[in-house]
Amino acid sequence: MPRLSRWMLQVALLYLMTGLSLGLLMLLAKVRWLSPALWRLRPIHIECLQVGWMFHLALGVAYWIFPRINKTQRPRSELAWISFGVINIGIGLYCGSMIWFGPEWLPLARLLEFVALLLFAAHLVPRVKAFGTSTTAHRSSNQNKE
Repeated sequence: MPRLSRWMLQVALLYLMTGLSLGLLMLLAKVRWLSPALWRLRPIHIECLQVGWMFHLALGVAYWIFPRINKTQRPRSELAWISFGVINIGIGLYCGSMIWFGPEWLPLARLLEFVALLLFAAHLVPRVKAFGTSTTAHRSSNQNKE
């Protein structure tokens, strides 16, 4: 498994544990064991689970599974690494704006997350084979028939 995929999957698990922990705290606040003020963490809980967990999981698996162009390298892998950094900055800015910075930073956080997905897509597009192109396995099976 490539290093970037390992990083993305490990960070995805951290976001999953953070989101589940925040959900547990909010449930404890719902049954009045903790302060109801914890419900203000709900947007961060959702951000950790939807953007943090799901995006990192999907992008980490996509980076790993999509075919390489020449069997040895993934083209423009620096874009995928930059995407990994930018999406985490966006998530951090979103969570920070919900707690400390104020809502005026929310559009920038969402823009960073969107840019990160565009960067990752720019990395992934050359790895997608065009419809109708033959694969190596298809070529080798045709050679066996001759």
